[in-house]
Amino acid sequence: MYSRTEEGGDGTPWIQHASGTLERAGAVAPAALTVWPPEGAEPLDTDGMYEELAARGSGYGPMFQGLRAAWRSGDEICAEVGLPENSRATAEDYGLHPAVFDAALHAIGLAATEDEGMALPYAWSGVELFATGASVVRVRVRPAAGDAPGRSVALDIADVTGQPVASVTALTLREIAEEQLAAAVRPAAGTAG
Repeated sequence: MYSRTEEGGDGTPWIQHASGTLERAGAVAPAALTVWPPEGAEPLDTDGMYEELAARGSGYGPMFQGLRAAWRSGDEICAEVGLPENSRATAEDYGLHPAVFDAALHAIGLAATEDEGMALPYAWSGVELFATGASVVRVRVRPAAGDAPGRSVALDIADVTGQPVASVTALTLREIAEEQLAAAVRPAAGTAG
């Protein structure tokens, strides 16, 4: 996966951010999330979350502000995320709509402790897609099993009936300082801002 800044024009070099290997799906049965919200889970306050993220340098446009509700159950975070009503028809165009998947990752921040700070996805392992076209999903974020390095989580993603849509065996997060994030979104020196 490569990107480059829009401001730099055609002469701006592409930066590689990720590489991967595609393999045949594993034999692990996907998790169903049919009991919703999970029994005994405590509701979490998500009001103002996107405003707080924007103030810390990580702003999201309306399409990507999909976290609707969240609950804590032990060391797991459960959340409901979805596309805005006027964009739901576009979910059929994707295996898993990028804005839905991104909003599913926002639940990870609800699991962080105050001393952990802001973290971004760094390394993915065991990503599987079981169904396509979901515009609203249920997400369970839990500590990654086994020897996942550093701060790692696993994700189970299901449709509104609880049937599996996708899973991530381990997503390793890497902390980023707010100053680093702010510097990354500023225009490069010598470009119009």
